[in-house]
Amino acid sequence: MIQVRIPSRRSSKIRYSVFVLLNTFLGLKHSVIIDDETLSITIKINDQIAEFRSTFFDRSDNLELSIKDCVVSDSEVKMGSKSLRITSLFSGDIEVNNDVRFPIDILGSTFFMLTRYEEHVNPMRDEHGRFPTKESLAYKHGFLHRPIVNEYVELLWAILQEMGCTQLRKRWNYKLVPTHDVDIPFLFDGIFKSLRSISGFIKRGRYAELGRYVSHRLTNRDPFDTYDMFMDLSEKQGVKSNFFFLQKGSAKQDKNNNISSPKIRKLIKHIKFRGHNVGFHPSYNAYNDPELYQSEKNKLEEVVGEPVVSGRNHYLRWDVAKSPRLWENNEMSWDSTLGYADHAGFRCGVCYPFPLYDLENDCQLDVHERPLIAMEWSLIHYQGLDLEGCRSYIDLLRSEVKKYQGEFVFLYHNSSFFVDEYYYFGHKLIKLFFTSSVK
Repeated sequence: MIQVRIPSRRSSKIRYSVFVLLNTFLGLKHSVIIDDETLSITIKINDQIAEFRSTFFDRSDNLELSIKDCVVSDSEVKMGSKSLRITSLFSGDIEVNNDVRFPIDILGSTFFMLTRYEEHVNPMRDEHGRFPTKESLAYKHGFLHRPIVNEYVELLWAILQEMGCTQLRKRWNYKLVPTHDVDIPFLFDGIFKSLRSISGFIKRGRYAELGRYVSHRLTNRDPFDTYDMFMDLSEKQGVKSNFFFLQKGSAKQDKNNNISSPKIRKLIKHIKFRGHNVGFHPSYNAYNDPELYQSEKNKLEEVVGEPVVSGRNHYLRWDVAKSPRLWENNEMSWDSTLGYADHAGFRCGVCYPFPLYDLENDCQLDVHERPLIAMEWSLIHYQGLDLEGCRSYIDLLRSEVKKYQGEFVFLYHNSSFFVDEYYYFGHKLIKLFFTSSVK
């Protein structure tokens, strides 16, 4: 048994990091003792002791914590025959039996990344109220493409083995997790929407799209009806697609989707019949509005005919103080909002699912996060990559995920194949997400 002793001050935060690292990620049995006398965190196995000192937890009660106080440092750590590259976000110290010392705060850095604490203390937001990628430490210090929390897991495991841990660690297996935000289920949906679509193409000067619209209309082939293609690709990989349905909202960013229409009911029934998952896509303003969130979820469940337990917020909007509790209170099992809209990568620094943390009430939650790693719109629209650039970057991210046998969660919209940005290589791009040269 691994025994962990932690100080009573900030014990909820420390206990969360300990639980996620030891239990969720490594699957190791351990006990936690809260000690009023100690100031550091110690892990004991038989007579072997490792002491962890955390700069972050010493000052995390201060909401005025400036990102400038972070000390981002890279270290090459050697444990036995292993050599590990570790990026620590705060100065700390690990001492193993008064002998091996590492100046790394892995417990505080883990909490910082998983809870998105920097978004809690940094008020910068974009026009949609989202935390900008370029404000993140990961972007500024060039490690957005690396799951640094997974690196902490490997360091901790190496330390535990050095201390004589005989437990077997949890076995992870690489998993592909395709997700699809269904913002607009069908392009052809009644005469009123058809006229509005045509007007929109003309106003925005999207004449190529207008031509394609007319061509598809004449043959009655709805270009947004790509659901079977997604499910076929998923089934070839032995996985399930996850379709997150948006319904009518109050903001201009929402679409006028009648989730109860016979056409959408038929689609949802078809997805369920094929054995894939239907999830929730809260509207633009529902991400921090309890009443609106619950109302929309209830409507979707009435259509689906069973509880809906997974999903993602529209526009990837996330209130770090309120959104986790909102998903918890509505009995959701997992969310997959936490990826950046304008850059693919590891926003939470990890490629494993993990329990969310309520920063406002200072406690761990039951609902889990499955971090979004890549979205087609991020790569093409924001990062400006061509097809070969997409291939290279997707392979880079996937190689990191496979290194730790984690989950490669990606987002591809059902409507993307129609628009100009994707029309000429959309079918090649989607195959890059599903398959890769990375072994």
